[in-house]
Amino acid sequence: MNLLSFAKAEFQLSNKERGHPFHHCYFSTFGEYPETRMVVNRAVSRDLEVTFFTDSRTPKVDQIRENERVSALFYHPGIQLQVRLYGTASLITRKDTSYTRYLKKVMSNADWTKDYTALNIPGAPKKDEGTIIYGSTINLLVVKIKPVHLDIVLLGSKQHHRSKCKLVGEIWTETEVVP
Repeated sequence: MNLLSFAKAEFQLSNKERGHPFHHCYFSTFGEYPETRMVVNRAVSRDLEVTFFTDSRTPKVDQIRENERVSALFYHPGIQLQVRLYGTASLITRKDTSYTRYLKKVMSNADWTKDYTALNIPGAPKKDEGTIIYGSTINLLVVKIKPVHLDIVLLGSKQHHRSKCKLVGEIWTETEVVP
């Protein structure tokens, strides 16, 4: 069974269907402990590079700067497909030529823009109960995950399937393993 092709097809569907289960994923970095949080997957390229947005002041940004090795977990409950993606994260900042393209995407949606303009750092205590003050500075940062390994599991009522995939140069190799 070619689980890699199956997973790639689901990733491409997640680019088109906002409600697709792979539109959200769990993203893990190294802090004092491993730290996992949910992020919104904004795009997956044909070579499986994952892109999401974050506030530039969040702890995950410093954690990526300290250690670029990260993982992401995608799960599709309807077909019981799990993809664990391991790779390296890079940060796209205002200095990068591609940044403007991402900024325009965020600016086109007023709700998104608001998410990146809070005056207080994400995770900081609120000064007034229930009040968040917004400014005009957009603290957007783009995170790209370049995968190097995948662990794909497809659960079935009669049999489970599992593959380990590794990026060698620009070619993915797939090895079926015991689930």
